[in-house]
Amino acid sequence: MFKPKYHLVNKGFLQNSMLSFFKEEYHIFFLTPDNAKDKEGNYLGWGHFRSKDLTDWVQDSIVIKPDKEYDKYGCWNGSVVVKDDIPYLFYTGINPESQCLAVGDKKFKKFQKYEQNPIIQNRPEELNITGFRDPFVWFDKDKKWKMILGCGVHGVVGTHYSGGGILIYESKNLYSWEYKGVMFKRSLAEGGFYFETPNYSDLGELEILMVSPNAPVVYWLGKFINNSFESQTSAKRLDYGDCFYAPSIFKNKSQNRTLLSGWVSEAGENHKQKNFGCIALPKVISLKKNYSLNIVPAPEIKKLRDKIILDKKININSNKNNLNFAKSNTFEIKLSFLKHECDKIIFNFCKNLEFNELTSIIIDFKKSNFELNRSKSSLKKGSDLSLIETKISLSDLKIHIFVDVSVIEIFLNYERIITSRIYPNVDSKYFEIYSIGGDAEIDIKLWEMNNLKIKN
Repeated sequence: MFKPKYHLVNKGFLQNSMLSFFKEEYHIFFLTPDNAKDKEGNYLGWGHFRSKDLTDWVQDSIVIKPDKEYDKYGCWNGSVVVKDDIPYLFYTGINPESQCLAVGDKKFKKFQKYEQNPIIQNRPEELNITGFRDPFVWFDKDKKWKMILGCGVHGVVGTHYSGGGILIYESKNLYSWEYKGVMFKRSLAEGGFYFETPNYSDLGELEILMVSPNAPVVYWLGKFINNSFESQTSAKRLDYGDCFYAPSIFKNKSQNRTLLSGWVSEAGENHKQKNFGCIALPKVISLKKNYSLNIVPAPEIKKLRDKIILDKKININSNKNNLNFAKSNTFEIKLSFLKHECDKIIFNFCKNLEFNELTSIIIDFKKSNFELNRSKSSLKKGSDLSLIETKISLSDLKIHIFVDVSVIEIFLNYERIITSRIYPNVDSKYFEIYSIGGDAEIDIKLWEMNNLKIKN
């Protein structure tokens, strides 16, 4: 009932995502149980999607399974790199946590686990750490392979430090790795108890380090020097919603752009479904002059547009019937605020005719506040969907929204994103927009979206 139509979904449980690109083809790997009946995400292996255009996808069979002594409790998150047209898949094997390698063929379909796994078995002796996982690998400017691992550092011997940490290793051949120290660390107050799914990329003037601290995803901008990341910013939150985690960054040098992918979880235990979790829409990230990120939907997503429902400038007031002719629960909408002489603008969508189920966006111009109100988003028993709000700049305000049955992705001035879930009934497809305390003029573009194509 709540299965998304134009987001990547699996036949069963799906968690996290790892992005790669090879020979003009995109690859997204994800965690999934070997047994399709396992809806809780136990004993995870790696599934695989491939696409040439980010819209038409092929789903291959599971590429690695938890079938060895060192990974029998799960093949957890990692990354994929290509050397001499051969893909190398790095992951964390669970029994306990160790770092492992699987080498693929040139078609990116079959992967063979390295006979001498684990390639990194023991944690650094001088550290007391929690977690030891999620290898992210890249080829650095010094012509060496780098691997970073997420952990929680409870203190270098002789100190009382505690917080999230990133360990760094180095290799010349992708098989043998040497520990080089703690690349980056932050206290509990600065970044969280421990770091998961670390990602790194060069954005030009600065570089980005992104982590999932068992809390909202955060990133720092800075410089990678001598196996250490020197941040030039404080921790910045990537997503202001409650359902985005474990992002994957990939720098596509041939297209001169950096792509961001990630996992959209369900919103709580009451909404688990057969197709648990999905992949967020691909995004292009770049560096802004104010040392923050510019985040835009990948242009390929435009191919998913079907008919345009609305494309016009609308004068709005307290009349709630401005959009009563529109109807959809799988749509893309762009709102540009041309003029506002009001206190608030309310945009309701996924609304039923009884007005007791709807999702509201409230823009408060007096407080410079954006609010996603989900208090009436679902009539499903046991729903407790929290309020999401953030401060925004009202100068030339632009809001870009994707709604896909139960998935919401919102771009605010292409500086902040909000990823969340709602669970309305299938007939809750209506819209309304109105103002409070004055009038406003808005440019609206609204598209119905086609279903994503996934071949098996």
